Amino acid sequence: MLDDDRGHFRKSAGITAVFSAMASSQPLIVLKSLLRELRYLNLQGVLQRKPAYCYVLDQYRKFQVTSEKNCRAKDEAEHNAHTFNCLLRSARELQELNAAYSRGERTVEESANLVGLKLPEAPKPLQ
Repeated sequence: MLDDDRGHFRKSAGITAVFSAMASSQPLIVLKSLLRELRYLNLQGVLQRKPAYCYVLDQYRKFQVTSEKNCRAKDEAEHNAHTFNCLLRSARELQELNAAYSRGERTVEESANLVGLKLPEAPKPLQ
């Protein structure tokens, strides 16, 4: 599973190899959340072949030894993962809200019915 004694993965190693190598549970939770949000994007085909999926796993493999070794700040890789996860979740929630509430403005009669009121009937024209 591991390619060398430094703890780096082979490119063919799957997601289970990434999960098993993580010492802390927090990066694992963030990774699972990121992959869940990628599934919500309704990507056609197998998720494991998509560039976004491969990129996320490659970044986790790259920073698996320690985020301090390769980053300028402590936990910068984890912070970036949280930020990306927040972006994906917020974009998905925005699409859901737009789909639910973007039907346009209501008529006066629909608005009155919404709050339980009835509009007065229009008077009949005199002949």
